[in-house]
Order: sequence, then structure tokens, then C-alpha cells
Amino acid sequence: MGKEETITISANNLSSTMKKLLKQYGNEVNEVCREVIKDVAQETTKQLKSTSPVRTGKYAKGWALKPMKVSGMLTEYVVYNKKAPGLTHLLEHGHGGKSPASAKPHIKPAEDFSIAELERRIREELEQ
Repeated sequence: MGKEETITISANNLSSTMKKLLKQYGNEVNEVCREVIKDVAQETTKQLKSTSPVRTGKYAKGWALKPMKVSGMLTEYVVYNKKAPGLTHLLEHGHGGKSPASAKPHIKPAEDFSIAELERRIREELEQ
């Protein structure tokens, strides 16, 4: 994460110094995670736009990203289809009925990508 430092502390100050260092490290990790989570969510949105089934183009263009929670230790984004939210399940899994439609999996591959990419990038960033 950063450059290694050597510090000298007395036994009396060990507890307070450790708390300070752990808080500083936690803040650095949180910042790295926030950036990586946002980047991966943006890439997942782009991937869904390019891999979604296209008939009129409305569904594929409808993928968007929305921050849900951004607090001290938590960052959460939701990737959703704002133009045709009711089609996501039907297109992903297919449906029966008078005019059955086969499944066109495009959300699960994007989800799998985002999970693997998030883990890989966070590990990579924290190892630096």
C-alpha cells in the first residue's frame, strides 16, 4: 500500500500508537476498496450494455449504475436496468406460455466477472 516506515515507541505508548496505525491502515484499505468497487461496477455496466440481447436496443442501453450506500466502511453500487427492469428476469431465464422464449444469459456472466475482478483487484492493490 505505502512505503514501509520504522517508528520507535515506548511501552507506555504502544497501545495508542497501535490504535492510530490500525486506524490509518483501515482508512487506506477503505479508500482502495471504494475506488475498486466503483471501477468494477462501471465495467460491469458497460459489459451488460454490450452483451445484452438486442431487439430495439432500449433494453441494452438501459443499464445504469446507482450508489446505494457510501459510509465510513461501506460502499455499495447497484447495477440495474432503468428502461426495462421487468425484462431482466425473463431474458436471463427465458419463459413459457403461448410464445415461449429461450434463456439468454447475460446477467450471470457479468456478475461472475464482477465478483472475480473485485477480488483480484483488491488483492492486487493491497499487496502493493
